[in-house]
Amino acid sequence: MKKNLLTECNKQFIACKKENKLKEEIKVSSFTKFAKFFTKPLTENKYEDYETASWYKRFASFFLDTVVVVPIYLLFIFIIDKLEMKDLNEAFIQSSFSLFFFIYLIYFWIVFKGQTIGQFIMKTKIVSDKNEDLSIIQNLARLMGYIASNIVLGIGFLTIFITKDKKCLHDMTSKAKVVDLNKTRVNF
Repeated sequence: MKKNLLTECNKQFIACKKENKLKEEIKVSSFTKFAKFFTKPLTENKYEDYETASWYKRFASFFLDTVVVVPIYLLFIFIIDKLEMKDLNEAFIQSSFSLFFFIYLIYFWIVFKGQTIGQFIMKTKIVSDKNEDLSIIQNLARLMGYIASNIVLGIGFLTIFITKDKKCLHDMTSKAKVVDLNKTRVNF
């Protein structure tokens, strides 16, 4: 009787040990799946079949963005004027358009995943060279490149005509490209 009880306890102990080991293996594999789910890109190679956008589509989207931003900016200036904020420096008001435009760009690039209103209308999108949505760091690098392109009298924008893959300076700094969502490549 004592031997049977001891044997039974031993069996249960071994079974419990195996069950805990199995639970730990399940926990590890579940964590691995969980980690892989959150670390993989959401749009893995989603844009690899799209052609690079032409310079005139890019210019048209820039023009449309300017058409959107200017009235909002003028409203901002009108409010400042009506509130009679005399302490605001005239230079600040003049330079605030660039700041306003850059905030507009970065907001839309991040929140709407690489598309401003102009780019949405023109059916173009900014994606990484790996054909994925840009990260926040890449968007900030793109903005810095955009500023640099403006500072050097627009020469950074003219590189679109020189480079084989139709990239401006800000595309190169952020390792990005602008794709035309209406045109797909035909691969044979």
